[in-house]
Amino acid sequence: MGKLVQFVVGFGVGAVAGFITTRLLTPSSSEDLQAGVRHRAETAIEEGKRAGAAQEEALKAQFAQEKRL
Repeated sequence: MGKLVQFVVGFGVGAVAGFITTRLLTPSSSEDLQAGVRHRAETAIEEGKRAGAAQEEALKAQFAQEKRL
């Protein structure tokens, strides 16, 4: 039973140390961090859609040109 108690105490101390370290070293609040990540993800998705549409148009034009030959 001693090893289990040591494990639980060690786990608790590690969790508290991780929480404190995260709170001290994180430059912004979790809401700001989540909003920033969400904004970057949405921006990347939109840019991907635009690039995909442009590539689709280029391939359609190439296909139409090859079809004429």
